[in-house]
Amino acid sequence: MKLIVFLGAGASVPSGLPMVDKLTRLIFHDPYHRDREGNFISGRNPDSTSRQTYPTPIVRALLRCISKYDERGSKNAVYRGAPTYEDLFSLCEAIKLWHLGLADNSIPTSFVESIERAARPILKGRSLKARIQDLGSLATEASRFIEAVVVGALQSHSVAGLELILELVESPTI
Repeated sequence: MKLIVFLGAGASVPSGLPMVDKLTRLIFHDPYHRDREGNFISGRNPDSTSRQTYPTPIVRALLRCISKYDERGSKNAVYRGAPTYEDLFSLCEAIKLWHLGLADNSIPTSFVESIERAARPILKGRSLKARIQDLGSLATEASRFIEAVVVGALQSHSVAGLELILELVESPTI
C-alpha cells in the first residue's frame, strides 16, 4: 500500500521550531549583521568599524516597504492577509527576476515601480534607472537575508511529535 502523508507547518512545533508568524518577527526584529564574506549572521556585529554595502537596517527598510505594499486593506494588496516571511521572500524574488529581465509583463513592472517609489529614500541612485538597479540588488540581498534568518531559526537538535511518521515507516503493511 502506498501512503502519502501531508504535514502542516505546525508539525514542527513540538520540536521547538518557530511558526511562520515568529519567523516573520525575527526578520524584522532579531539582531543580524553581515560578516566579511557577505553572509548574514545572527547577533550584533562585533566589528563596529565595519562598512557594509547593504547593512541589515537597509534590507529591513526595503522589507517594510514591501510589507506595507502587501498589507491587508491596502489598495495595492498583492495577497490576502498579513504578509509573512514567505510572501516577502516571494515578492523580493519577483523584483529580482524582473531586474534580471526574466519577468517581462505589466504586473511585475507596476509592482516594481510602486516599490521603487516607496523605497526611494533608501535607494542610492539619482536617476530612475539607477534606483531600479539598486532596488534589484537590494531585493537580492533581502532574499538572502530572509533565507539566512529562516535557516538559522529552523535549526533543531531534536525531533518531537512525529511519532506517527515513525510508526508508519516501521509498519509492514505500508
